[in-house]
Amino acid sequence: MGVIIQSKEVFSSEWGLDRDVVLHSEQLVVEVIDIMLKEELYTMPVFYNKKHIGVVRFQDLISFLTHEERGENLIFHKLNYSIESVMVMMTERGELPYTR
Repeated sequence: MGVIIQSKEVFSSEWGLDRDVVLHSEQLVVEVIDIMLKEELYTMPVFYNKKHIGVVRFQDLISFLTHEERGENLIFHKLNYSIESVMVMMTERGELPYTR
């Protein structure tokens, strides 16, 4: 069963999720936070097309947003990162396993 998110079809039926809501790797942090809050899901799988590339948790996103780089924390800028970029950056810092 496919789900359309941002005009992209993603699949969740093989993951046995209760709800047909999954994330696409190109979605922005601000969108992902909104989805998680609305759906009350605080851990969600991330897909690139049909391939599962990892899992993101709400607390990972908050950690990413509040992490200071070079003494600065530009939350408004970080909200526009793709979820895949966040996963890559957090993996490089040793904070998140990334499977792409």
